[in-house]
Amino acid sequence: MDRERDRLLKKLVAMESPCLREVPQNAGGLKNEIKGKVEREVQWIVEPYVEKNNQRLKKHQLLMEEHNKDLKSTEENLRLVEKEISDEKERLLMAENKIDHLSMQSTELENKKLSAVVRELMKVKWRQIDEICQRTETDDDLLTCKICGHQEKRGNYEKKISECIYNGGRLERYVCPECGVIFGPTKFDNLTQAEKDEDYYVHYLGFHEGDSTEKEIKAFYMLHPDKNGVYLNYGCGSWSKSIQIIREAGYNVYGYEPYAEVSDNPYFITDVEKLKRMRFDGIYSNDLIEHLIHPVEDFIFMKSLLKSPESKMSHSTSCYIYKHEITRFHTHFFTGRSLEVLCEKAGLKILDCKNEVDTEADFYCYVYGMIENEVNYMPSMYVTQESIKSEKEIILNKNGIMFGPYLNSGALDYKWQIDIDFGENMHMLNYRITSDSGHRVLYKGILENGKNFISYHLDDFTDNVEIVIENKSEQPIRITKVALLQ
Repeated sequence: MDRERDRLLKKLVAMESPCLREVPQNAGGLKNEIKGKVEREVQWIVEPYVEKNNQRLKKHQLLMEEHNKDLKSTEENLRLVEKEISDEKERLLMAENKIDHLSMQSTELENKKLSAVVRELMKVKWRQIDEICQRTETDDDLLTCKICGHQEKRGNYEKKISECIYNGGRLERYVCPECGVIFGPTKFDNLTQAEKDEDYYVHYLGFHEGDSTEKEIKAFYMLHPDKNGVYLNYGCGSWSKSIQIIREAGYNVYGYEPYAEVSDNPYFITDVEKLKRMRFDGIYSNDLIEHLIHPVEDFIFMKSLLKSPESKMSHSTSCYIYKHEITRFHTHFFTGRSLEVLCEKAGLKILDCKNEVDTEADFYCYVYGMIENEVNYMPSMYVTQESIKSEKEIILNKNGIMFGPYLNSGALDYKWQIDIDFGENMHMLNYRITSDSGHRVLYKGILENGKNFISYHLDDFTDNVEIVIENKSEQPIRITKVALLQ
């Protein structure tokens, strides 16, 4: 075999030899004959290799076909596994939903049980209080109207009797002969503040108030609000959606509810001390003022939260007449001339009224405005240790600083009056209008001895706007007025 191969190789070499290439073109017969013979003999040697290669190709093809079959089988298995996983996920989701549903049902059942227990406890509690009142209250007790201050023996008052639908027992109220307000029951009024707070808290465990969202929104729009202003829903409760709805409409609204749990919502206030540091362009409420134990003092407090003389309050309640008297929590019905007396004592005036109390809306709302043409901010200002602050004046000694009142201010024009006495040796004093705890200076200028009027405009809503006055002189500076005029 090796000898034959060597012989053929020699022939091939001879075919490529120079002598063969130099054969004339017309002598091609001999050349072609030699080539043909070589090709036949080479094919005889190559054929076994070609056959072997074909066999390898067939084997490879069979392996590929088997691999493809295995791949298809694997893909099918994967699809089946994926379907099983999907089905299992669906079964797990159904199981989780069922567990959630059962948990919800369990929670609802527990809440119903708790509510039932609370209602029974309320019934027992107020039955005992009624028994105590029967033994201790007499017609000779002196009762004082908290609106006008009229004082009269209990037995001399005209009485209004009803029953509390929230297991609060017998309700006895009294009509003031002087201003016409209907007040009481005294058994609830005589509780301490802590006892009243507890009664409200437990009440909400056993009973649920109706949705007041629509009325709150109507009361808000009676303020004719500006989207550059800041507003407060006073006594908003934790169930109303009005704050969210009004904020989504583009208004800057906060809510205050002292009986709600502390919330992470930055627009929901539960701490009265935090509320005292804020000022608003308008305050509104629904079904609030009939719950007030001291309406005059509470109206004065709410008025102190108003930012400027143009700020307003809007309070809606059906208890501007004697209606919805079947709850112990309604302590005042503003009948007769009681609303007029209340406004007079609180320094307010009635600007608008909408009475739909006899319709399906059951909406009755008054809008109140300030009588004064300025808002005194002296009590809201802060001073450093080098200063002296009293109700009527602030004295800044050397290095003393007055700052405040930290207003949340909308994009509006503002005008302040600041009255200063710094003696004969000084001619002027610098001031700054800042925000961001003094880090951002909005405006700055010069104050003169006597009355000063500062005007400025804010282009955007700005938190914690303050006036800063610093005494860098050797002599004391006396400040007698810091008031916002508009």
